[in-house]
Amino acid sequence: MTRLVLDTNILIQVVRGKALATDVKALIDGIENPELYLSVVSLVEAESLAIKWKWQNQKITSLKNLMDSLICIDITANQKELLEAYVRLDAYSQSKGTDDSGKMLQGSSRNMGKNDLWIAATTYALDAELITMDGDFDHLKDIWFPIHKFKI
Repeated sequence: MTRLVLDTNILIQVVRGKALATDVKALIDGIENPELYLSVVSLVEAESLAIKWKWQNQKITSLKNLMDSLICIDITANQKELLEAYVRLDAYSQSKGTDDSGKMLQGSSRNMGKNDLWIAATTYALDAELITMDGDFDHLKDIWFPIHKFKI
């Protein structure tokens, strides 16, 4: 079983029917027993974008159907692993992170948006792989979790 977290930009491209959607589907189809997840942050971010971009009802329905087919991970206080992952990734992204023994990690100083931090924390807490088009996760690749990065 491989857990995959879909970033917001992937959801948008799939619903738009872009060629990239075929590549993402091929990746997923090539994995035995994939489990597909999204962060609640991506859910609300995608719905907000649909409103801002004045999507028609058919496209909004497609987006909601896609998101309903994924396992949504919420941000709640009782999800200790998710909250700890956020703290560690945020510190690491500011070159202030430590490993479990307290040793400083050699990270890159990279400001991440709070939504991206939650998506990264969700991916890490699930021991998952991230599917994205976003370069803001590049400094985390293979140090914190695998990343499948697509380009249009």
